[in-house]
Amino acid sequence: MRLLTHNLLVCPVHREALRIEQVRELEVIAAEYRPEFIVRMLPRLDWGVLRAAAAATAAAAEAGRLEALPPQAPDVEAIQAALRDGQVAQYEGLLQTLHHFLVETHVITARLGCPHGEQYAIDGGIPNLLAEAAISPDAMEDVAAPAVAS
Repeated sequence: MRLLTHNLLVCPVHREALRIEQVRELEVIAAEYRPEFIVRMLPRLDWGVLRAAAAATAAAAEAGRLEALPPQAPDVEAIQAALRDGQVAQYEGLLQTLHHFLVETHVITARLGCPHGEQYAIDGGIPNLLAEAAISPDAMEDVAAPAVAS
């Protein structure tokens, strides 16, 4: 599951954002860099959820690119205007970092947690968000040992 997909998910029971927890397996798959796509997605992103997911996956991959994401969401209108005017170079580092986290980072095995306690498994890169599939935190012990590929 890409972090872009995660950013759009909500708990089926409480309709709140889900946290990525206990990342056991993560894969970084190179993808074509398309800054226009990233800029179009910016208004749809929940920045706090993105930073938390980036932190969870960066910790699992022992990679330190999280610092490249500013604490506050960037000025989307300014970036869109810069892209229209062909002046996007000043945002290139941010857009490449967003591309890495949103498009290239895939969570293969982990858990999604709702603030109200529901837990959902991600297995084989597929989140199971059926309400009856909610699992207890102890059930995640059966998941395979951590593995990170890049």
